[in-house]
Amino acid sequence: MKFQNLGNMREFIKNKHNLNWELIIKILHNVSYGLSTIHRENYHHRDFHSGNILLEGYGKYISPVISDFGLCRPAGQVSADKTLYGVLPFVAPEVLRGEEFTEKSDVYGFGMVMSEIISGEAPF
Repeated sequence: MKFQNLGNMREFIKNKHNLNWELIIKILHNVSYGLSTIHRENYHHRDFHSGNILLEGYGKYISPVISDFGLCRPAGQVSADKTLYGVLPFVAPEVLRGEEFTEKSDVYGFGMVMSEIISGEAPF
């Protein structure tokens, strides 16, 4: 993987970098496209959070890259392992209840990432 000079989104936000609306929309659009590509290929990321979005670029030219596919699984693959994975609060409520992970669970994580990027603070 290519070096991402700006680190991850969580640290970028924590360091209070100014993100204008144009850049926020661009980042979220690119991340949502990446997540939809994962789903289109019938996989679930299963650990989607701002720490797994790497950034590269400078100024208004910032590109996000989704990373850490260690927990990624094919859609519909039932895991015998009942261990809870993920980073709170990015884990969907149904997963916390022990229900099967679906692409909707990844979308929940994306919603939490959106909240964090827009507000500048981790959700909850």
